[in-house]
Amino acid sequence: MLLKSSKKNKLWQPVCHWTTFLLHNLENRDARFIGATKYSQIRATLLIMDSWSPELRERTGVITFVQKRTKISRSVIAEILSALRKGNYIEMDKGKLKSVNRLPTSY
Repeated sequence: MLLKSSKKNKLWQPVCHWTTFLLHNLENRDARFIGATKYSQIRATLLIMDSWSPELRERTGVITFVQKRTKISRSVIAEILSALRKGNYIEMDKGKLKSVNRLPTSY
């Protein structure tokens, strides 16, 4: 259906570009998470959250977001976040990410 419609309306090129864009993003996401350690998955997710605006970070709980994105258990996420807070690698307030300092590459 989409293919016929895109040919008829000469939209095949934008459809192709959009599909390529989506596949590229999925490939990058998978490269960060497949075969990665739990810490490296959490680290990558924290770095993504750090790139967000402060307003968005204030509305998003770290544990919930990391768990939805990585499927790692809450207890493991909480343990790693606690260690990162104690080492002053991250700052959190009421479960929300305030800032990310230099994160270690391994845990």
